[in-house]
Amino acid sequence: SSTAQSIESIREELNKKLDTAKISEEDEKVVINNRSFIGSAIVKRVKPCPNSSCQKLNVKMGDDNLIICNDCLEQYCFSCAKPINGLQHFQKKCDRYT
Repeated sequence: SSTAQSIESIREELNKKLDTAKISEEDEKVVINNRSFIGSAIVKRVKPCPNSSCQKLNVKMGDDNLIICNDCLEQYCFSCAKPINGLQHFQKKCDRYT
């Protein structure tokens, strides 16, 4: 019957969408082996944003410890992972460059 064909057609479309969603989700996951030299080097340069509503991972580029979150634009110190406002933090607590 045409109803059965319509249901089957819809089911196939939904399965295609589900497969696409699964592939996209897997593409977003990054698996890093901490035991490898490269893996541990990467892990040491990645920290989540301290903004509790964000938590996106940010990568330290170069030796500057002033990080600006790529997502929410929160400024924080890469060394201590505390939110900061301006450069005064680096005069008293942590080194700006490491």
